[in-house]
Amino acid sequence: MTFGKKTTILANMKHTVQSLRQSGHKVRVIHSRHLNFGPNATRKNKLNPPFITSLEMKERGIDKSDLAPRGGRTFIQVTTPSGQELCSEAICSLADNFNKKLGVEIALGRLNLN
Repeated sequence: MTFGKKTTILANMKHTVQSLRQSGHKVRVIHSRHLNFGPNATRKNKLNPPFITSLEMKERGIDKSDLAPRGGRTFIQVTTPSGQELCSEAICSLADNFNKKLGVEIALGRLNLN
């Protein structure tokens, strides 16, 4: 992600999770991280490691130390008061540190709520 794209997305952002909820929208935010396979990982898993949510980590007994320090995904699902469902996601590169707040801002900026 380049700095110019990020600032453009954030400048165009008109909504926050709080403002959407206050206006009657149902908002669901799911953050996922990459599993860290370490030096014994297969080539496929090194290039495209699977995502895992916090709930899946608890269910499988996976410790936070098993997560890759970089990369991740933020998925947002918004249900409008009229029942229309809108989805958006922001995927963080494996070269970047994962930032939940920035992920939410980017995903919200990509929603078409008009």
